[in-house]
Amino acid sequence: MNYNVRQFNDNGIELFKQFLYNAKFNNDNSDFSREILYNEKYTEFLSEDFHITDVKFNTKLDAAKYFTDELNLVKNKHYYYNQKLWTWLSAFYFDQVCPVESDGKRKVGQEARYILQNPRNYLTYYRHLLSGPARIYSELNDKGRIFLTGELSKRGDLIEQLQAYQNIAMNKGIIEAADALYWDENGNKLKKGAGSKGPGTPRRFVSIIGQFEFTYDLNSMPGQNILTLFPNEFQKWIA
Repeated sequence: MNYNVRQFNDNGIELFKQFLYNAKFNNDNSDFSREILYNEKYTEFLSEDFHITDVKFNTKLDAAKYFTDELNLVKNKHYYYNQKLWTWLSAFYFDQVCPVESDGKRKVGQEARYILQNPRNYLTYYRHLLSGPARIYSELNDKGRIFLTGELSKRGDLIEQLQAYQNIAMNKGIIEAADALYWDENGNKLKKGAGSKGPGTPRRFVSIIGQFEFTYDLNSMPGQNILTLFPNEFQKWIA
């Protein structure tokens, strides 16, 4: 079944915040009401007519591709910053961004995962579970695959390390270098240990990149050139 895409108004966002509070602190495991999602007291039309379905996303990549296509994000980049739209989508797909776990409870995380934050505060803005992956795929396509593995509701340590820095998350050359280090082409997945600590891991990658930025114009360098700058501790990841 196709559903029209709408967006919350201010009343809708406040209602969704209360819903999140109840889910987190009052153990309310109910899904968000579809009736409210189409109630004009809480929602409003978008400027364009888009449709979605109750599709099941197996990975972040599935969701990223879906929203990039359905919202035509390549041409509609202004939607990256639409809090009312992405918060509405979080409510629509709430059972996927915050599923009921095996213990019968929802593990509600930071509000920024479900309610898109001000883009001026990138440290919270990038955490949104739907808009974050969608923007990465829209901008980087398959080059952003290291950010797009795993379940939609779980971010993962590698993502937290690399995507927390805007100069890394949207720099194609840096992402190409990270992809070469931490992506297993044969297994089509992250390399074993990519989320750990120690020499050559993403935590060190972030630190080293920060040092390079004082000396090199990384925005103008392709990934393979950036890789040549890294110290020997990263050699074991290049295969």
